[in-house]
Amino acid sequence: MATPRMIPGNQLQSDEQVHVLRAFVHRYTAEHVPEWVRRGAWKPGVPYPVQFASDQDWLQHTLFAVRADGRLDRRVKCCESHPTWPKGIPAGV
Repeated sequence: MATPRMIPGNQLQSDEQVHVLRAFVHRYTAEHVPEWVRRGAWKPGVPYPVQFASDQDWLQHTLFAVRADGRLDRRVKCCESHPTWPKGIPAGV
């Protein structure tokens, strides 16, 4: 299988943006705190750092596979995110 073409989530159609926001429940934004953040600390006594300022920031900095027609390829179950660390890059990253 050839490497799929990837585009930022903010370039997806609005219905596809809704789909990925529902499907990718492990993203950590100021608007969406996943269950894994609530379960523990990043380091003893240090909470996990927020990775994205908002869901829109996550969409802008996350790549998704698209088909030849530019629509989201829903067969692909992964994405490629590049955190923006809105509160600063944590030590050790």
